[in-house]
Amino acid sequence: MTMNKNADRSLILDSMPVKQALIRLAVPSILASMVTTIYNIADTFFIGQLHNTAMIAATTVAMPIMMLTHAFGESIGVSAGSYISRQLGAGHRDQVSRIVQTTMTLVVLISIVLPILFITFLGPLLGMFGAEGDVTMYAAQYVTILLVFAFSQIIKLTIVHLLRAEGDVNFPMAAIFAGVVANLILDPIFMFDWGLNLGIAGAAWATAAAQCLSLVMLLGRLLFKAEAVRWNPRVWMLDKAAVQEILSLGVAVFARQALPSVTYSCLAMQASVYGTDFLAGIGIAKKCLNLVMFAIIGFAQGFQPFAAYNYGAGNRPRLKQALKSALTWVTVYGCFAAVFYLTLAPQIVQIFSREAAVIEMGRMMLYGYAVSMPVVGAYNIAAVLLQALGEKRSAFFLSIARQGLFYIPIIWVLPTLLGKLGIFMAQPCADYLTILTVIFLCRHLFVDLMKG
Repeated sequence: MTMNKNADRSLILDSMPVKQALIRLAVPSILASMVTTIYNIADTFFIGQLHNTAMIAATTVAMPIMMLTHAFGESIGVSAGSYISRQLGAGHRDQVSRIVQTTMTLVVLISIVLPILFITFLGPLLGMFGAEGDVTMYAAQYVTILLVFAFSQIIKLTIVHLLRAEGDVNFPMAAIFAGVVANLILDPIFMFDWGLNLGIAGAAWATAAAQCLSLVMLLGRLLFKAEAVRWNPRVWMLDKAAVQEILSLGVAVFARQALPSVTYSCLAMQASVYGTDFLAGIGIAKKCLNLVMFAIIGFAQGFQPFAAYNYGAGNRPRLKQALKSALTWVTVYGCFAAVFYLTLAPQIVQIFSREAAVIEMGRMMLYGYAVSMPVVGAYNIAAVLLQALGEKRSAFFLSIARQGLFYIPIIWVLPTLLGKLGIFMAQPCADYLTILTVIFLCRHLFVDLMKG
């Protein structure tokens, strides 16, 4: 029975039609990548029904902290999953248990230490992200609860990628979906006066409960149903070679995942100069952008184990076909998203706030984001491809290029020169500089793979 299940799961990576395999791998990965944004958007929607702009702004300044916790779970999970996929592709199944035990030990340690550090320095962090007055008070209520339960988010994301590494794609998707549904149900119950009447704190409690539900489901799978990646909770270890490989690959993933948090904080600081309405408006637009960006990142991370496995197995034609399909799909998706936001930006912002100033700022910010949506997908595919092939230095450089090398300097310079317009233009300028970097850095690799 176990052999049959192993064969079924290996089929996805090894011999299932490429487009079908990419879809099977990408859907749960997209959900896993988007889940933090979905939770935050759900909270923002229900908080908007309280008609308090300061509360909406509070979710804006809270987002960088939650994105950082998300980045730790993703970076450990993605790098460990890529490592496991390469071992399975090369037929080294005996090495997988060592990697799994090390991964779980590492992520549990991180999920304990990280929230303690964030809670200790929460006041200065919120101030750094642009919080003032009532916004600080509401953000502290919201974030403190989420940080106490951050272990559920960090460990959950790691387990999703461990299961995906052996081709188990359906159950992680179901577990994540269960958490999203639970959050949507619990938000109004915990927040409004006809329920527990906890306000913005209720939104955080609902998110924490939903994430714990997903974690329990995924832990059960990892302990009792997983095969190559089954975890033994009685064995805690930090194998030196495994830790080095996970962290060396994880640095690039963390840079790609965490830099948006840093740039988000830079954006919030620049926006806070123009008041709470502006901060709330750009926060709404940023969350709408994240729906697009994290879907693309999730798709890219679904592509990664496929690329790593087939590269490890020496199946160049299959990798070539997957690369062509992936680049086509993310570009088409980016074009569709751009048209959607350019057409419906005011109506989208109105879902979260009825304040005219908030709607105007959110609309302009969405227009700026939409300009570069068609090109960001190729950047993400290139970044994970380099990681899947074990090109650590190039993967790291590309991971920090978009948000680190380009966006951070631009978001500090352009607003000084152009005011609000500089804030709206910063991201598309960074995106087009990044795609030029991708062309320069990866052109030989892409040509070589396409010839293969």
